[in-house]
Amino acid sequence: MQQKIKVVHIIDSMEVGGAQMQIANFFAHTNRDKFELSLICLSYKGALGEQIERDGFRVEALGKQGRIHSSMLWKLIGLLREIKPDVVHCTIFTANLWGRLAGLFVGAPVLIAHEQSTVSLEKWYRKVIDWILAWGTWRIFAVSENLRNRVVAEEKIPARKVQVLHNAIDTSLFTNAPAEVTLPAGKPGIRVGIVGRLEYRKDHVRLIRAAVKVLQSVPDATFFLAGEGPDRPQLEAEIEKLRLQKSVILLGERRDIPALLHAFDVYVLSSITEGLSLSIMEAMAAGCAVVATDVGGNAELLDNGQAGLLVPSGDPDRMAQAIMRLLQNAEERRAFSESAQRRAQEHFDIRVVSRQLEALYVKALRRWNLT
Repeated sequence: MQQKIKVVHIIDSMEVGGAQMQIANFFAHTNRDKFELSLICLSYKGALGEQIERDGFRVEALGKQGRIHSSMLWKLIGLLREIKPDVVHCTIFTANLWGRLAGLFVGAPVLIAHEQSTVSLEKWYRKVIDWILAWGTWRIFAVSENLRNRVVAEEKIPARKVQVLHNAIDTSLFTNAPAEVTLPAGKPGIRVGIVGRLEYRKDHVRLIRAAVKVLQSVPDATFFLAGEGPDRPQLEAEIEKLRLQKSVILLGERRDIPALLHAFDVYVLSSITEGLSLSIMEAMAAGCAVVATDVGGNAELLDNGQAGLLVPSGDPDRMAQAIMRLLQNAEERRAFSESAQRRAQEHFDIRVVSRQLEALYVKALRRWNLT
């Protein structure tokens, strides 16, 4: 019987978030007959880490605190010596730093750093660290072509070392129409929605300002904003100032996202920055017609405008025009809906991306004659 390939995933914690969901999905969908997966959280396990542990995988938490992590590093080195992984797969800067250092120390055959966003590119010292560690890294995964190009250009890392591995979702959870969703009282007309944390990167304020212009032409539209976050008081004040209480409704946290997406006629993402948006993927899989700002990997998701409409970031007028275009043209809205759903299933389903990742692990180990 062929020996299983040992893969250790390393991340700071597995509290619920986009990168953490990707790791959880990999654990759920990687072939357990061929791969033996373990998870190391540098600080604490979090809800998703505990779920992975309940599913029968080894999960360790190292209790990292503060900025000086020498004791944590030695714990990490000890665990890697014990597990003897073939692949050390690190995600997000903190884990990319300490995980690769520990992996180099123990001589792990394959080191992978996984970049989920442009955060590492915002500070010069992080770029320097990534550049230094790249020499001992087999691949740096970027979640979009846009992010890959920026990593190569700004961190001066050889292009051959940086590879796109898309984020992915279980599209079946969103494609199958769920039961009718319960929404607060709104107007009986068309529904426009967004799902995301209420914080400045999502730029909900400009979406609200776009809503003012949309409502002048489509007065029976209602905008639903799902999520919580630090910007809620500001958004409530903006809604009140513009007298939109009956037309723009804050839903708070929702646990019924698939059903909610099926209730939207148009999905909007107003972000000023993105890696590869999971919320757009989910909306596409649910069959929403999408309007999104042209930032990060959004154009890649929407096939450069073939599976949804792209607008400049920070421009409520252009956003309003795109929303009105879809609200006033049911046939075009339906065409975008079908195209988006098909693209999500073919390119961004976790089963597809998990097979791609497995193939990359095998490819990396061939140079060591370990497969």
